[in-house]
Amino acid sequence: MLTIKQLRKKIDNIDSAIIKKLSTRQKLSMKIGKLKNISGKKVFDAKREIKLMHLYETLSSKYQLEEDYIKRLFKIIINNSRKMQK
Repeated sequence: MLTIKQLRKKIDNIDSAIIKKLSTRQKLSMKIGKLKNISGKKVFDAKREIKLMHLYETLSSKYQLEEDYIKRLFKIIINNSRKMQK
């Protein structure tokens, strides 16, 4: 059985990977914002966000995570993406 220290190291590694993925996501979001600006599209896309929320519901269920928890996390991420696209 792993020790608390070993388990925490694993969590630290996962947290680092999450932050790296969020950085990549933010860069992609900024590129999307530039493309939206060039094409005259609005930053907010209600249909896309509804589609994403359904995806998060499905993934929450698949990975046995509390749906509300995942939706709250992604609402924060999406709000930040919108700010980056302005």
